Amino acid sequence: MSEFIDIGAIAATWPKNENGFSVAPAGFSWISKGSLVGVGENVSIGNGVHVGSCVQIKKNACIAEGVLLSEGVRIGEHAHVGGRATIGAFAQIGPQAHVKERTHVSKQAYVGPLVYVGERAGVGEGVRIEKEARIGDGVSVGEGTHVGEGAHVGEWARIGGRASVGARAHIGREARIGDGASVGKRTYIGTAMHIGEGSRVGDNASWVRDLGFADGYRKCFADVGGVAYIGAGCRWFTLNAAIEHWSQNPDRVETMALMQSAIYLAKQRGLKFGD
Repeated sequence: MSEFIDIGAIAATWPKNENGFSVAPAGFSWISKGSLVGVGENVSIGNGVHVGSCVQIKKNACIAEGVLLSEGVRIGEHAHVGGRATIGAFAQIGPQAHVKERTHVSKQAYVGPLVYVGERAGVGEGVRIEKEARIGDGVSVGEGTHVGEGAHVGEWARIGGRASVGARAHIGREARIGDGASVGKRTYIGTAMHIGEGSRVGDNASWVRDLGFADGYRKCFADVGGVAYIGAGCRWFTLNAAIEHWSQNPDRVETMALMQSAIYLAKQRGLKFGD
């Protein structure tokens, strides 16, 4: 286990800014037990900040009170790490990224430039979040998952491990994306929807409440007012593609009829679907 340095205590001797943070002098660095720790010009450090060996904090970054930066962490220029957040070993926080209070970013994760990660969120080991993505409060992102550029993940959503969220996709509040699932570019997943393990939803789709596909094409249901579920093994790219698939598989005709009935009922309620 790395030994941590109380950089907050060291920073206490530095000048303070208008927000009460200690501001590093130009080119400040020091060696502790043979490991170099570098802090750029105008970096702001709160009380009780602890860092591991070989940490680099670029100029104009802000590290709030009680933050823990593990071994090998890299913090980009103008980035902000909120109070009592923890950043795992060799993780990277990109330029102008904002990680909010009490959030945990696991080891070897990458939080890209201009990314926003909300309060009390959890970012798993090896996760990659591309630039300008937004991760809401309380979100959990499982290990090895990729979140594309500009994607939006709503508050308290859960994304499993080794999943993929495409660029500019929208994952609604309290939605669930299963392990290994894939959501395409610019696709909209509504509030509280459940995309099952291993499922694939293609680009430009719109999945809203009240229509569900489950268990690798075996079941379709319409529970108007309920929550949609796309189960393990599903690979719907658009609504028309789903209908075409069933039309070409006679053993699925009964299921296709159920789906068409569900669509009719849902549209009577004014719902919209990708086509």
